[in-house]
Parts: sequence; structure tokens; C-alpha cells
Amino acid sequence: MLKKLSALACLVFLFAGCGKEAPVVSKVVKKVECYQGGKLEYGIGYEYDSKGQLTDIVNFSTIYDHSRTFYYSPESITILGNRGACIININKAGIPEKIVSGSGIVMCSYGSDGYLSRFDVNSGDTSYSLATQVQNGNFTVLHDFEGNTLKYTYTQYENHYSIDLNNVPQISNMFTMFNTMKIQGMYSKNLIKSVEVGDTSYYFTYNFDKDGRVTDMIVVSTASENSLTEHYKFTY
Repeated sequence: MLKKLSALACLVFLFAGCGKEAPVVSKVVKKVECYQGGKLEYGIGYEYDSKGQLTDIVNFSTIYDHSRTFYYSPESITILGNRGACIININKAGIPEKIVSGSGIVMCSYGSDGYLSRFDVNSGDTSYSLATQVQNGNFTVLHDFEGNTLKYTYTQYENHYSIDLNNVPQISNMFTMFNTMKIQGMYSKNLIKSVEVGDTSYYFTYNFDKDGRVTDMIVVSTASENSLTEHYKFTY
């Protein structure tokens, strides 16, 4: 009788927590590795604080300078790197408004939807801008610093990770390190399917683990010259 009562009690309180809740699957990216032709080109490690904010980016190769340390305050984010410092002034909502570094000043503007709409750079005697178009929560068109127009299509897969997976491959200056780190306004909600830049297209395919997280991202270019195939591996 006691066993029956215990079983009944568990059924009654099942939705109140009698059974264990399913564990939350972490989408905090700890490491990214980039391969070309089966050879490791570079690896980047990410470290976070208890709030989920980036504290360190560790470079595992000598090819790319990605070693940076982050410090946070209510008014700014300071990033110290191998080649100098960068200070990002943020508003009360935590959204960057002004970026100051040794190479110049950047002003960020946002649309009513919270997405980055303009990115104005003043560097010495030169100035240039980045402009975007957003549709259904995704950047569909990007006019980059070099005068290129990038057009995007998207998969149905969500881009809800601690870093923006769409901006890990730096295709024709797609964005900047800042957007990859998700500290410049909102980011596209879906993973990219393709990017078109002039006569060249880049196609993205993905592999997932049993928990539905991206483990591999492969980017293939149609360029007749300097064609690109990059394989990215993600560790959580």
C-alpha cells in the first residue's frame, strides 16, 4: 500500500518537480578551431565570468592576433590586447555607442528594432561607414567598409550562442570582432545559409551534436581565384 501511495504521490507532483528537470544544454562556446585543407590554421579560446560576460580571448596560434582581455563597468567595456587598448562607451541599456582605440573613433547607430544600422568610423584623415538592412530578425543586406554589398540568406537553425557564429568567418569584413563578441546591439537570430558578394557566393553547412549544438561549420566559396574552403570546429 505504501508503495502505491508513493507512486501516486510522484504522479500527482510530477509537474511540480517530483521528477528531475532536464539539464540545461550550454551554448557557451569555449573554443573555435579553423582548418583549411585538413590543416589547423588557428584556434581561439574564450573565457567568461559568472555573468556570462567575456573576460579573455586566448589565441592558440601566431597567425592571428586575437588575444584580448575584457574589463566591465556600468559605463564602459575596456579591452586590452597585444596591440593596444580599446574603450567602448555603453548606454544605460548596455548598448555600445562609441568605440575609441588607437586607430580611431567609431560611432554606432541603431534602428527602432535594436539592430545596428550604421557604423561610422573616423581614422586619421579617412572616414567610412557600414550600413545594414534587417528583415525578420536577420541582417539581409550589409554595405561594408570597402564598398561591397553583401546579401544573406538564412537557415532555420537558431544562432543563440555565447558568440555570434555568423561572424566567425570574416568574409570581406562582414562585421568586426565586436559583433562576433555580441557587444554591438542585436545579432541575426538564424545561422547563415549563404552570403553573396559581387560575383562570389559563400555557402554554409553545419553538423550538430546530440544536444542540437553546432559542432562543425563548413564555408565553401565559388570564387574562381583564391577560392576558400574553411572548416570550423566548436567546443562547449
